[in-house]
Amino acid sequence: MEEKRKGKGLVILVILLVVVILGLVGYICYDKGLILSKKSQVENKNEKAVNTEKEEELDINSRLVQSLYNKVKPAGEQGSCILGWNYGYDYEKHEISDFYVDGGSEEIKMMIVGRNLISSENGVYYCNDSEISQKIPDYFEENRTRASQCKYNEMIKKEDPSIWVDIVGKYYTRDYVESVYKNIFGSNAKLDTSISIRMDAHGINEYYYVPALDKYILSPIEGGGTCGGDYRENITKVIKVGKKLKVYADWIEIDLDTNKKDIKKIVYTFKLDDDGMYSFVSRVKEK
Repeated sequence: MEEKRKGKGLVILVILLVVVILGLVGYICYDKGLILSKKSQVENKNEKAVNTEKEEELDINSRLVQSLYNKVKPAGEQGSCILGWNYGYDYEKHEISDFYVDGGSEEIKMMIVGRNLISSENGVYYCNDSEISQKIPDYFEENRTRASQCKYNEMIKKEDPSIWVDIVGKYYTRDYVESVYKNIFGSNAKLDTSISIRMDAHGINEYYYVPALDKYILSPIEGGGTCGGDYRENITKVIKVGKKLKVYADWIEIDLDTNKKDIKKIVYTFKLDDDGMYSFVSRVKEK
């Protein structure tokens, strides 16, 4: 009986030792990262899913692609010598500068916004409407080159009293401008009202924010210009990978004398935000 008890005790001791050893081995493996926690396993699974996301080529003429591209494409008509003025294309050096929304030029952002503003959202005021016109400064710039519509009319009439002038001024509300800004650059984007909205290549029409009215007021000036050259941009393909959508385009410059084409590759990048909408990320030369 005594020997049987000793035998049972020895078996129990061996079992306990095995359990302890297995426990120690498991702890060491976990500590060294050889055994992953459930959280780590899930994270690794998600990482693998991201790394294995397939490229999907989208239809260039689809509503999604055309909607996104039309928001940010170069301003001006195809074939125009000022196509792309809203991105500051260097026509003399024939260079395209990369543009990134994050940390990029607010002037360029507002030019992009400007070409997305629709005329049906324009409000109007009359120069004899003291409630509005008296809150609008005569000039928007220190150098007095940008006058309000009413001041501009006054100067024109002073030069030639016979000239007919429109006594109606135009404006956009800040709320509307901000909604367009966020639609392009994302719901968390911050509108900088200190930056004016240039509406055309030569700066003939420009909107300035007036805090007293909480509106962007139009400032018109005389001007214009001429240039030569034929510029075009055509979408070549659209690739979607995960939450990113890339529009590839050819920037084409045609020499009018030789008909020679100079083609530069451009990539527009958009990202899918948490609200289910795409926001603009960048326009860069293809690497």
